[in-house]
Amino acid sequence: MLGLESVPPQTILLAVGLVLIIIVLMFALSMGLSTKSYKMAEYQEEKKCTPEAPKPVPRNVVFKKSSYRLSNLLPPGPCPTGYTNFIGNEGNTLCCATTNIDPYYHTCSAGGKEGVCSMTPGIEDNRGISGDVSHYPVCQIISKQQQDAKSGRFCPRRFPNWVSIPNGGGLYKCCGGPLSPGGVDCMSNKLCKGLGNGQTVFNTPDSCETVRLLEGISCPKTTNLIKDMKGTSGRTNGLSMPICIGPKGNCFPRAVLQKFRDLGMFTDIDLDKNILNCEIYNKVYNDRLWIESQAETTKSKDLD
Repeated sequence: MLGLESVPPQTILLAVGLVLIIIVLMFALSMGLSTKSYKMAEYQEEKKCTPEAPKPVPRNVVFKKSSYRLSNLLPPGPCPTGYTNFIGNEGNTLCCATTNIDPYYHTCSAGGKEGVCSMTPGIEDNRGISGDVSHYPVCQIISKQQQDAKSGRFCPRRFPNWVSIPNGGGLYKCCGGPLSPGGVDCMSNKLCKGLGNGQTVFNTPDSCETVRLLEGISCPKTTNLIKDMKGTSGRTNGLSMPICIGPKGNCFPRAVLQKFRDLGMFTDIDLDKNILNCEIYNKVYNDRLWIESQAETTKSKDLD
């Protein structure tokens, strides 16, 4: 007791207050830890009860699925010339090289490797054709082959790319530049058109046939080509005629005379002797292989 009596009262009160503060802090700390543990336990329990949301399937996995068919998503586009569009028994867009298609079994009666083609590469050919053919040929490739063949047959060098005119009854264009996507039209207005009903190379000077004819002809030396001289008499009146104008007279390239004869004109002259043929004109007046009296100089009645 003697020791406590010597301690000042302020010191005793300070020590008691400090002890009380420590007790309160320890109590608060223990309560906080208990609450946090309780919430963690509650969260874990809730997580076990809530099902996880399904994760999206990666795009590359979707594209690898065996049932995936690109032709179901792409527009079918036009079939090659002579082919008919139909939907195969697996839902793929195909083209048949005939119009004989079974509407119930969705099959094409055309045989051969190219009897059926697909708009999309990689479509399996389930017809069981012998050989190593396991996929349908691609229709766009067949169309390109057709266009290349017809370009070489019908188109002039100035307009080298052939394309069919839709619903044109067999009419076509030849394009001076690239074709539009799908190969159905010209990308620019640099083009020519094939002859229609009633048209000839002599009344349609801008036709593909006329341009092609002009690309293949030449005139004898000392003469000049007039591509579309207008006829003024006879059956040639009003026609646009390719003709060679020279100091000794005029003549027609043999190819032009043959076009006339195909139309029933100039049949009254001998192409191998008449001076109207530029080959004979050249032989007489340039090469001097013939004298003029050896050539036929009669005028065709179609020029009268």
